[in-house]
Parts: sequence; C-alpha cells; structure tokens
Amino acid sequence: MIKDHKANYWIIVAWFLASFLVTLSPTKQNGMRYFVCIYPALAMMASVGFFYLFKKKDAIIFGSILIFYLFAINLSAYPYFLTYYNELVGGTNGVNKNRLFQIGYWGEGLQEASIWISEQAPVGSKVLINASPNHTTGGKLREDLILTKDNPDYIVLNLNTIWFDKAEVPANYNLVKTVKTAGIPFVQVYQKQ
Repeated sequence: MIKDHKANYWIIVAWFLASFLVTLSPTKQNGMRYFVCIYPALAMMASVGFFYLFKKKDAIIFGSILIFYLFAINLSAYPYFLTYYNELVGGTNGVNKNRLFQIGYWGEGLQEASIWISEQAPVGSKVLINASPNHTTGGKLREDLILTKDNPDYIVLNLNTIWFDKAEVPANYNLVKTVKTAGIPFVQVYQKQ
C-alpha cells in the first residue's frame, strides 16, 4: 500500500463508498449481493478503529471472543446457514416469533424432506411440495414418486407457505417429519392417515 497511512485510509473509504454506485445501475435487483464487496473494506475500517480504541492485548482477547461467538451462532444454524438471522432483528427465534422475514426462501430443508419421503414412502406415492416461493422442490424425490396436488399421500410445507399463503393441512394428515434450524421448525412433512 501507500506509505502515507492517511492515504491508505482514504483508499479504503473510497473502496467502501464506490460499491454504492451500483444503485445507479438500471439492471439492479433487490438483495445484498451487490454490496458484498463492502465487507472487506468495512472490516479494515473497523479493525483500524478497534486497534485505536484498545491496547493490542485487549484487542486480541476481545477479537478472539468475538470470533468464537460468531462461530457458535453459525454452528447453531448448521447446516441451514441461510435461515440464520442477526440478533439485531431478534435472531432466528425472534424472526420466527414475529414473522418478520421469510425463513427458507432458497428452499432450505426441502431437500432433507424429499430425501426422508424417498426413504419412507411406498412405491408410487403422491407428493405435494407446497413451498413458497416455489422455485425449488428439493429435487431429491425418487423417480417413482408422483408430484401432484390431487389427493397426495404426503404434503410438504415450509414456513413461508404457512405464514404468507395461509396454507392449511387437512385434518386427515399427521405431522411425521420436521426440519429445524436453530430450534425453528421451518419445513414440515405430513402423511395421510
């Protein structure tokens, strides 16, 4: 980098701010993927401030605790990291309790539910995968199983379908499998009695 440390700081700030130019793009869509490039610059800026405020020994101890904490919360959502929400919005439990955001938008848990049905269902069983959004169905069902809405033997629902589409399961179905993350049941499998 440049020998003048003040110039280095301004380069990092410019790097951070330049990423927001994407908002001027006519082809942008919603989502954080456009701003992922800010995190290295943000981390550098934070570390400069961090080491300015703390002695080196204290910074290493605090940084180690922070890294352990981040590892632990990621481990709590394993293997469904995309269903984890930050504690600033109440964590995954707070999001679930208050229905703040979609949980399982990318089809998390549907593959596990599909595998479970494939292992348990008799040949030729009918399956309804009612997930919202419906851009994925898990993709791991046996080939002899039939995807249908008409009189299914198994129904798979995710929280988005229950919350936002008000999906209900008929009384003659029993809950037989639940996929959880961080203690939240976000995919449910029902079987006809």
